[in-house]
Amino acid sequence: MWSWRTSGRGGPQGFTLIELAVVLLVITLLLGTLLVPLSKQVEQRSIRLTAQRLQDAQEALLGFAMANGRFPCPAAAGGTGTEAFAALTGNATNGKCAAFSGFLPGVTLGLANVDGQGYALDGWETSTNRLRYAVSGATVNGVANVFTSFPAGGPGMRVAGISALSSAVQAFLSVCASGVGIIPGAPPTCGALGSANALADGTAVVVIYSLGANGFLTAGKVAPLNADEQVNFAAAGAFVSRTASGQVQGNAAAEFDDLVAWIALPTVVSRLVAAGQLP
Repeated sequence: MWSWRTSGRGGPQGFTLIELAVVLLVITLLLGTLLVPLSKQVEQRSIRLTAQRLQDAQEALLGFAMANGRFPCPAAAGGTGTEAFAALTGNATNGKCAAFSGFLPGVTLGLANVDGQGYALDGWETSTNRLRYAVSGATVNGVANVFTSFPAGGPGMRVAGISALSSAVQAFLSVCASGVGIIPGAPPTCGALGSANALADGTAVVVIYSLGANGFLTAGKVAPLNADEQVNFAAAGAFVSRTASGQVQGNAAAEFDDLVAWIALPTVVSRLVAAGQLP
C-alpha cells in the first residue's frame, strides 16, 4: 500500500509524518470498531451471569426453607455475609431480623459466588455489585415474622396455616412493571396502575435483585436519577422489574439496568409441602 521514498543517495527515506498520522488514524478506527462489540459482549455476559445467579439464589433460598422451615434474614452491611438478627432480641426462633431488606446472605446459603466478606455477587462481581435480598416481615394469623420464624410449635408458616397465608397475600412483597404510583412507606402494592402493573401484587415472599452495572448509589458510582431504580434501592416492600433502558443523550434518568427475581407464595407452599414442612 505504501511505497518507500528514497534519498538522493538511493537509500530508503521511510514514511512521511503525514503518512504515519494516516496509518495511526486507520489503526485507531479499526481498534474502535473491535472494542465496541467487545464491550457489548462483556456486558451481555455479565447480564447472563447475573440472571443465572438470581436463579441459583432462588433455589438456594427454597432449599434453605425446605430444610429449616423458614427463610433466612438478610445480611447486613459491614457483616460477614451471614443472616443478621435484631440486636439482643433476634434469633432463628422468633425470626426478628435486623432488617427485612439488605444483602443476600451468601455464606448462610452456601453460595460459591461470594466476595471476601461472604456476600453473594452479581455478574459484574465488584464490591458495589452485591446481590440484594428482601423477605416479607408480615404477621399472619398472630404469627409475627411468619416467613423467618421457627417458634416452639414449629415453623411460623406451619403455625399460621396455609389458609391464613393464602388469604393474607396482599400483605407481602410486590413486584411491579413500573414504579409509577408506588409510594415508599405505603402498603407494598403496585401503585396507581394497580393490577395492570402487577407482576406479583403482594404475593412475593422474597425478592432477590441486582442493582446492575451502575450499582445505583453505592460507593464510587455516579448516582442515576431513574425513578424505578430509586424504588428498588429503597426496598420499601415494592420493587420494579422491567426491560433495561440505556442512557439517552447522557440523560441518566433514562437508565434502568436492575435485574429482579422473586419467589411467590404458591411456589413456597408447594415446595414446603413436598418437604414436609407444611401439612
